Amino acid sequence: MRKEKLRALILAQTFLALSLGLIGPIYSIYFEKITNNTALVPILIGIYWVIIGILEPIFGHHIDRIGKAKSYLIGSVTEAAAILLYPIADNVIILLLAQILAAIGYSIQTPASYALMADLTSKKSRGKEMGKIDGMFNIAYGISAIISAGVISLFGFGYLFIISAAVYILSGLVVVRYIYED
Repeated sequence: MRKEKLRALILAQTFLALSLGLIGPIYSIYFEKITNNTALVPILIGIYWVIIGILEPIFGHHIDRIGKAKSYLIGSVTEAAAILLYPIADNVIILLLAQILAAIGYSIQTPASYALMADLTSKKSRGKEMGKIDGMFNIAYGISAIISAGVISLFGFGYLFIISAAVYILSGLVVVRYIYED
């Protein structure tokens, strides 16, 4: 049972990486395109990470009570909603709101993800199993980053964000469906 759940978590993390890999490499380019101001790009990204740093310990505190799988899904849906704001963003305020919403989603999902990894990996082979999860994550991220170039060239930024949001939600659904909590 644990092995099946671990495989499901690897699949969920792969979907997560595919989603993030599609948009991660183009954030700065897209933000600069919308803001028309290079100096605002690192500020928007910095605000995102500071919010995460503040919220992760708070949300992490509540994840055991709410449930890890449920928290993972809530974070996934929140992050996907933020991703869907990007294609309609036409000013700094909407980008900032999207960044805040994305930071909230990430702050919920990431501690839940780590807690699930700790639960589903065995003490004896935790490093090996974590290495598999992270290795698959990095490969998927890299492949989807390459794919993002084609999607942008053929369809533009809007479709890229829609695909990313859909795959992000898929990650959460895999966790809720296959890593239910006993």
